[in-house]
Amino acid sequence: MADNSASGNEAWASPEGGPQGWASPETAGSGAPMPPTPDGGWQANDPVAGAATGQQYPYPPAGPNAADAYSRYKPGIIVLRPLGFGQILDGGIKALRHNPKVMIGLNGAVTLAATVAMFGLGYQYFSSAFSFDTSANSQTFSPGSIISMVAGYLVATLLLTMVTVISSVSVGRSVIGDVITPRDAWKRSMRRMPTVLAITLLMLLAILLGYAVVAGLVIVSALVATWLAIVVGLLGVLGLIVLFVWLGIKLSITLPASVLERLGPVASMRRSWRLTTGRFWMILSVLLVATIITSFIQSFASAPVYMIMPFMFLNSDSPPAGLMLVVLAVASYVGMLASTVFVASVTAVVYTDQRMRREGFDLVLAQASVRQGA
Repeated sequence: MADNSASGNEAWASPEGGPQGWASPETAGSGAPMPPTPDGGWQANDPVAGAATGQQYPYPPAGPNAADAYSRYKPGIIVLRPLGFGQILDGGIKALRHNPKVMIGLNGAVTLAATVAMFGLGYQYFSSAFSFDTSANSQTFSPGSIISMVAGYLVATLLLTMVTVISSVSVGRSVIGDVITPRDAWKRSMRRMPTVLAITLLMLLAILLGYAVVAGLVIVSALVATWLAIVVGLLGVLGLIVLFVWLGIKLSITLPASVLERLGPVASMRRSWRLTTGRFWMILSVLLVATIITSFIQSFASAPVYMIMPFMFLNSDSPPAGLMLVVLAVASYVGMLASTVFVASVTAVVYTDQRMRREGFDLVLAQASVRQGA
């Protein structure tokens, strides 16, 4: 899909198989698009809607209450206007409640597969780590166990990326009050997975490149002096942290842009870069708070396991490593599901908010919600 950011008319491709694009509505004669009324009224000047339905919606009511009515128009999980800090986080929570079959049910199944992959492929490593047998502990860092554990983490990461894609598809419909079915969400997510995997690979390569550059500088510095290598290593690590945080925020809405606008890997990154311009600190604070919230959830889910497990096997010389591993996997499953889904939902709301701020996308969404209810 062509990127027409200069005119502010980028299309958000409908993830539900409707029109191929949700283009920004044409402006009225005064140069300003007509906002919807709270009951769904809209002046249908959009060429897509006009051609498809030929329907003219009523103008919004005149008077001092018109602006206030528009600012409270909420067909779905968020008010269709630029959002505040708390409203973005609240939108992420409401996305889970609006479509639990997809956000909890379907995502829960994918997260379960990720958990099984991570602990199943890494069973030898984890079971040896939990064992009190010294001979078993010597196998913990064997090449085979480490390779299996890394493979498990890679598979789990790819599956959790799929959770992010599914969440973006669901939130993209929930903002206009639509509830997509798990089957449709799965089909539309799978269509975008090749692009999403390419994006994930590019980001992974960028991270590895950053580490390789720092490692190379440390090695070269070590040839000169040990103290210089230490200084270069510390400065390099600090620089990488700052760089990764900055790039992480600038590219934070790459996946929602790719999924909802059907863009390619590079085009999605460019889109995210443009949409986040001038809003770095706001987006950083929102995603940081969302991450802290999910960290508390993960700690709350795993704390009982770490507190109760030692007492369960207090008098056992050889506690069952398999049982301990299952208990830990259950706690990890709950934490991964809650954290991945919530952060993905908040990220999708951030993407929608940025488009409403920069492109008047709230008007496009309002029109889509009207057509849906017509």
